[in-house]
Amino acid sequence: METSLTEAQKQKLINSRDVFAVMQPLLLRENAIRKSKGHFWVIGLNSVHHVLYIELVGMGSAVRLNIAPREVFRMALYKMAAKIIVVSSRNEGPLVISQEDKDVTTLLVKAGEVVNVEVADHLLITESEWLSLAAKNAISQAKRNTKYVLPDEHRSQLLDIQSGTETMLTLARKMKLRGYDVDHIKEMTGLRKIDINKL
Repeated sequence: METSLTEAQKQKLINSRDVFAVMQPLLLRENAIRKSKGHFWVIGLNSVHHVLYIELVGMGSAVRLNIAPREVFRMALYKMAAKIIVVSSRNEGPLVISQEDKDVTTLLVKAGEVVNVEVADHLLITESEWLSLAAKNAISQAKRNTKYVLPDEHRSQLLDIQSGTETMLTLARKMKLRGYDVDHIKEMTGLRKIDINKL
């Protein structure tokens, strides 16, 4: 579920403090409804670190175990994001990087390499604090990991999404060049008007 962004939230994210400043109000709002649930968000960024979108891709007590790369990168490919930051919420308490956090990060870093979308960071957050896996070198370790191989199932799903997105974008560009109106292009491709206008 994509979150509607205010102009302030579309700001440039320079560091993990900036990310937390954007995500803390979202977590507070979600916790007011479902305090015991964990949340897993993806923030898509353009090449100069401006926020393109924030999407909640999973929720539940074992949410990180159930996150598939196709869910994480689908919107990134659709929005033509250069980078993503993933954010996992925790209940209050000390923030500690688990082996599961490292495994999920490695999976997503390797998936991002397949579709050429960089995983810039993975933040663990509570209502009052955050911990950056990039700052703890977990992202760079995942990038250097040569033993991990992305399962074929994930690789093929990602390539299918990438191919479908590129096909729709190519079609939209051609239609725009031929003078089709934006509403017609939207109907034929499923792309949003804002994205069609950027082509």
